[in-house]
Amino acid sequence: MEIFNQLNEVLNYIEDNLLEDISTEKLAQIAMLSSYNFQRLFSYLVGVSLAEYIRGRRLVKAGFDLQKGGKVIDVAFRYGYESSTSFSRAFKAFHGMSPSTAGQPSSILKEFPRVNFDITIEGVMQMYQRVIKDWLFTSEQTTCNFRSAGILIHKDKVFLQREKEGHEYAIPGGTVRIGETAEESVVRAYLSETGIEIKVDRLAWVEEIFWEWNQKETQTLCFHFLISVKNEGDLEKFPSYQKKNDQIIFEWKSLDELSDMTVYPDFAKDKFKNLADHIEHFVSDQRR
Repeated sequence: MEIFNQLNEVLNYIEDNLLEDISTEKLAQIAMLSSYNFQRLFSYLVGVSLAEYIRGRRLVKAGFDLQKGGKVIDVAFRYGYESSTSFSRAFKAFHGMSPSTAGQPSSILKEFPRVNFDITIEGVMQMYQRVIKDWLFTSEQTTCNFRSAGILIHKDKVFLQREKEGHEYAIPGGTVRIGETAEESVVRAYLSETGIEIKVDRLAWVEEIFWEWNQKETQTLCFHFLISVKNEGDLEKFPSYQKKNDQIIFEWKSLDELSDMTVYPDFAKDKFKNLADHIEHFVSDQRR
């Protein structure tokens, strides 16, 4: 399929420009899609957001540079971090070790291979090679996946994310990987995106989403968990600004200002203010 050839061109461009500021608009142009549809398709097919994929590839390359004797501060600036502190936080969250220990012979860095789409036809099924094993299954006519998200509310504010060029907000989270629970997935997603450790308090919502993209029936199951921060002092560290080379902006939003915003899922704006003490089930049908 032509779309997979275009996505492979996107992946090649990312690899060739990891040391540069990668524009989402540029990648969308290569994919011949709108920015919104490109980022949505990328997340569903690759299993992680565009920002997480680029960040992972950069941190893998940064680890290699450190193993070759590179200085932490030099490597940090090379891959777009504004300080060695922010780089060290991201590196430790990703690799599980500090940059200063990455060059030791006994250190084993995390693998995050680049994705390649390799299409073969088996009957009516379109199969492609993926290196990240997520709960995401796609065929010629359908796509379905399993996600988890974390609802973080503090002092009448909720923690949300949006794409760099977008104005639509969502609850932070990601695709659940095969072999991990939904709770483990949301803890991993927050640590990867923010560098902050969270704990899951309870399951709040179960959402089934039906929608259509590119004439393909799509179904998503999402678990929304109420979460809190392990260390209350870390609340002050949560980002509320755009970091260099990041494609996602995290922001605290007052519950009172949500009425004038586009927030997904649609029911969240009301439910943030009126959280039930039991699990609620929602069905969002966007096909109509």
